[in-house]
Amino acid sequence: MLYYDIMSKQNKITNGVHVGNNDDYYVDSSGNENHMSTFISPVLSTATNKVPFSTIPQTDEPDTMARLFTHDMQNIGTFGRETGGNSLDSYAFTNDFTIELMARILDDSIWNAVLCKDGEPDFPNSGSEMSPFQIIFGADNSIGVYMFDGAKNFVVLSASYTYNVDEWYKLAYVCQGGTNIKLYVAKESEEVYTEEDSATISGGMVSTYAPWVVGRGMNHGDTRDGVNGIIDEVRISNSALIPEQFLGTIPEPGMIFGGIVLALLAFRRK
Repeated sequence: MLYYDIMSKQNKITNGVHVGNNDDYYVDSSGNENHMSTFISPVLSTATNKVPFSTIPQTDEPDTMARLFTHDMQNIGTFGRETGGNSLDSYAFTNDFTIELMARILDDSIWNAVLCKDGEPDFPNSGSEMSPFQIIFGADNSIGVYMFDGAKNFVVLSASYTYNVDEWYKLAYVCQGGTNIKLYVAKESEEVYTEEDSATISGGMVSTYAPWVVGRGMNHGDTRDGVNGIIDEVRISNSALIPEQFLGTIPEPGMIFGGIVLALLAFRRK
């Protein structure tokens, strides 16, 4: 799995430069070395103590900082040239997987792409110019997840309500068996995630070899829709988690997480 708990103890320092182009270098907390960095000539996001929890319910780890992005493409991604390579960019999400994050949007007049799988599928008759996967808080105050499945069908899952600015939303996108997807969302005031939408798909997510990026989107191969807001607790798992296992859920006694975290962004700086 990948687990990026966007800010944790190793990140509790001022923004700076790592080695060479490894600016703002974030360690994959899962131990799988799917590290993240700001790309080449960075405009750096900043640390903030505005977090969704003082302690992450599922992991019981302190959460004292998150990352604050502005609209000018302050992205953090699994850029191999910057981070020394990784296994996540080429990983085939064709079966079970879960993608989680928490976001607090500060400007609802723009499209805020909080997480993106880069690439330009350019599939015939797709009806979309988007990259393979994106989670977007829209300028229409919608919350949507946009994905090409393994059969190159464009599938959209949406929350049943519009979001409010300056409030935390906890999202979990679950794919089971490569054939069924569900979107769960919990508002800032809610302790329980609610299933908001679902769909039948084929072959999980389309396979591409491209970075995962926090803080902006991609259309037609061009970066766009930079976030004006705060992002925390990004976790990508290779299992179909149930709501009791989501990061924002207080675990029941004896509940065991049985999957593998591909990556976890706790926003730890190496």
